[in-house]
Amino acid sequence: MDGTKRMHELFAQAHLYVGKAGAATVFEAYAAELPVIVNYSLPGQEQGNLELLRRDACGLYAEGPSDLLRAVEHLLENRALNWRRIRARMRGLRRAEGAPAIVDLALKRFVS
Repeated sequence: MDGTKRMHELFAQAHLYVGKAGAATVFEAYAAELPVIVNYSLPGQEQGNLELLRRDACGLYAEGPSDLLRAVEHLLENRALNWRRIRARMRGLRRAEGAPAIVDLALKRFVS
C-alpha cells in the first residue's frame, strides 16, 4: 500500500478518522482537531497511542462493527455535541512547533 505525504491536507478536510492507532496518524489527528475512532492497534507498539486518546478523551475504541456504529452515534447525538467537545479538547491539547521544541531539548541535553 502506498503512503501519502498529504496526510495533513486529507485530515484537514475530514470530519472523523476511523482506523488504527499509529503514532503519526494519532498526532496528525490532534493537529487537525480530528476526532478518532480506533478499530485496531498493534499490541505493545500502538497501545500507548490508544491510551493517550482515551486519557485525553479525544478518541474512542470500537472493537467491531456494532461498536463502531455505537461510537459514531455517540459522536453525533445531540447535534454532534460529543464530536465538538473532542475537537475543542484537541485544540486545547495540541502543541504548535512541537518538533523544534523536541530538537532544542535534545540538543541541550545531549550536546552540552
